[in-house]
Amino acid sequence: MRRTYFYLISFSLLIISFFIDELIVDFFVTHRVTYLNEFFILLTNLTTIYVIFTLTLLLAIPLKKRKEWILQSWMSLFVALLVVGILKWVIGRERPDVEHLVENNSNSFPSGHSITVFSIFPVLEKYFLNISTYWFIIGILVMISRIYLGVHYPSDVISGMILGIFVGDVVLHFFKKYFLLRRKL
Repeated sequence: MRRTYFYLISFSLLIISFFIDELIVDFFVTHRVTYLNEFFILLTNLTTIYVIFTLTLLLAIPLKKRKEWILQSWMSLFVALLVVGILKWVIGRERPDVEHLVENNSNSFPSGHSITVFSIFPVLEKYFLNISTYWFIIGILVMISRIYLGVHYPSDVISGMILGIFVGDVVLHFFKKYFLLRRKL
């Protein structure tokens, strides 16, 4: 039930954000400060797919169900990358026409950083409940950073969050069904 409320609120924010995307980007860009520039650039660099893959390996060390964790988190990341690649190609939304503080060569919608960070959130929630809250906060900061750096609209990052969590939920559901079916055989 909790996830249903999350999706309802997120979709509402997504719809609203389409109407005020430009205003929010302009606000962030006109209120930039040096120390936040550096912080958000660092955050963007720390949340690349390579760093997240490495983090999943490090988190596997103390787990007894290491294999399940790695399979589920990596499958979530792989599906998220596939979804974001297809959507960026199909939708083809241009990035905001403002100064970008980091370089990006792909289309804007949806945010690749947001979808990858949030795609492992459901898996983290399953295996590391105490860490998942902090990861969600990091995800929100990543969303803000992508807008602040001028490379995404709010609707890009909100859709990335929704799609990421949805992908993670689907992967967990798939593994639950697959492993239950396998155990019955």
